[in-house]
Amino acid sequence: MLFPLLSLPDLALEEIVKNFDHKEILFLTQTSQKARRQISKHKKSHSVEIKVTDFDVEISCNNRKFFRIQIKTWGREFNSSWRFKTLVPVQYQESTLTCFWRLEFTAFQEILDFLKEIFQIKEVSLKVIEERSSWVAPILEHCVSKNLKIGSVEWSPIKKNEEMVDRLLMASRGASWLKIRGLQFAPIRFNHFHLFRVDQLSILYAIWMTAENILALRNCKRLDLGFIRLNAVDMNRILREYIKNPGNLQEIRLTCYECLELDEVVKDLKIVGIEGGDNPKYWFAGQNGIRISAMMESIRTLLITRET
Repeated sequence: MLFPLLSLPDLALEEIVKNFDHKEILFLTQTSQKARRQISKHKKSHSVEIKVTDFDVEISCNNRKFFRIQIKTWGREFNSSWRFKTLVPVQYQESTLTCFWRLEFTAFQEILDFLKEIFQIKEVSLKVIEERSSWVAPILEHCVSKNLKIGSVEWSPIKKNEEMVDRLLMASRGASWLKIRGLQFAPIRFNHFHLFRVDQLSILYAIWMTAENILALRNCKRLDLGFIRLNAVDMNRILREYIKNPGNLQEIRLTCYECLELDEVVKDLKIVGIEGGDNPKYWFAGQNGIRISAMMESIRTLLITRET
């Protein structure tokens, strides 16, 4: 039976819907197709953040989780049903809705589309723990196609599949925070780093990255790259090019396999200042009054920072 409030004029209904909490909105949409259509007209009244972790979709408001959708591709402990795009068996208990699906990708896609229909989604974040994660690239691509903002993306681990890695990297290029832990194999021939607009990019095992790859990341803000196989000559080139054109980069942290000598890294560069001590910091003059510094955080880690 329809709630009488759904027959109210839109302006009156909007004011009432504003006072519903997010969980009430979710259950109200399941009462009828009309209820769902009416609620979807006022989705700007309720904004949410979404976090996808392997087989879970967590829904939060102001960083407080209020609902969880768990995806199962097996089991029979279901006592009701919910309609996303299709009707699926579900069981609800303690703010967790467990749903039965045949395909993981279909599940994530329909859940995200349903949430986008009834809420204003601030951002979608993903964290991959399981190695069996073929659904991740399609879901990221789906988010991009729907113009959803990508928040944080964390992969760990990932199978050796160059095509899947290319798709993941391309789909993650606009994430606010990207952390990659599982790429320990080489070679990876990805040549589109110039498209990245990431605030914080962290790659634990970047043994496959070249100096050209790193220089192409000028549109990011902060880089933290580990276990790179570059020498002092490569570092000198990166620093030289960065001084010429830092782009949007504020900080670059590069950790190498081999030990580095800072004197070799800054060789033949025009130094405008030195902060001394056992661990000196060298300063360089960039374009438009930008000052660049370089120092060794450890015997293998070079830190390059920008000061305007």
